[in-house]
Amino acid sequence: MQINIFPPIALCEKGRRPVNEDFVYPHLASADSSSRTFLVCDGVGGASKGELASQIVAETFGTDFDQDTANLKSLHKTLHRAQAKIDDFIYDNRQHKGMATTMTFLQLNDYGAIIAHAGDSRVYHIRGNKVLFCTYDHSLVNDLIKMGKWEEAKTAKSNVITRAIQGEEIRSITLDVQLIEDVQPHDYFFLCSDGVWSALADEDLLSILNGKDSEAAKMEMIRDVCVQYSRDNYSAYLVKVKDVLQEETNMTRKTPLKNSSTEKRKISFSNEFNEEEHHVKVEDIKVSKKTSRVFFTLFLVIGIILTGLFYGNKEGNNFFILKNNFTNAEGAPQEVIPVDTVLLEENSISNQNK
Repeated sequence: MQINIFPPIALCEKGRRPVNEDFVYPHLASADSSSRTFLVCDGVGGASKGELASQIVAETFGTDFDQDTANLKSLHKTLHRAQAKIDDFIYDNRQHKGMATTMTFLQLNDYGAIIAHAGDSRVYHIRGNKVLFCTYDHSLVNDLIKMGKWEEAKTAKSNVITRAIQGEEIRSITLDVQLIEDVQPHDYFFLCSDGVWSALADEDLLSILNGKDSEAAKMEMIRDVCVQYSRDNYSAYLVKVKDVLQEETNMTRKTPLKNSSTEKRKISFSNEFNEEEHHVKVEDIKVSKKTSRVFFTLFLVIGIILTGLFYGNKEGNNFFILKNNFTNAEGAPQEVIPVDTVLLEENSISNQNK
């Protein structure tokens, strides 16, 4: 598919904090309708050089995926590169070893929308008056709720996050990655730091986005709410889908996520595909397989009977044994334990008794 967008709108301000530790990619006022990769990173407050950590991560991911399609393997390869850059800085500046940042990543490509994140910055997928998808906040409160520890969650600090991008020598992490294939015209993707969503309820966000104002005016409304209510830096990217062009192909291609090296997915069939003819060929194959199975079973039974008669005449015993092992509902043949094996086992037992 080809996803076309309206010109994206970005916001990145320090708010009531003395330093802006947020960082957005593309940089402010540099994104246009040809942009496909977007990031919002929030340097961890209270940790030194959060503003540098957010810049390193945003620019590393942004430049890596400006031209390349993201997948599970490449996203984590870039994660390691970003962490290595943080490690290099910490090596020369040990006093800043606590530097860290959250990250939200969005790429619109031929597969749909690929979303990756770590921390409590969010990506929303919105259609009409519904939030179809929102990333999971890697926070202490959410993790306690997930474990069913409701009482502890009530008293836990809401600003404590449980996952962030730091130097790899400090802590190695993985990203949560999601592929959204159902993308439609006029869908919104909204990336934001916690300075936005903590001040703006989901219902208010939906109300703003469903208004008839321009996208720039909508982002200005979001900014006004943050100015009034946010206690943190606040940053966001608003991306609206213009149209989605579906491309028909009779080829298979790899999915960008989950075993991307081996897993393949059929995209669509060409218009020349004859379903009825294909059905007949499949049935012919099924008949051929069933016929082969019948003949194989017949020859196997005859062989067993002849072998049994031979040894029965020689020793006066019946040595063929069947072990029930029905493997499917079509009546798979019983598993046969070879006669020679039974004879060897019995002779061994006889010799031991002697």
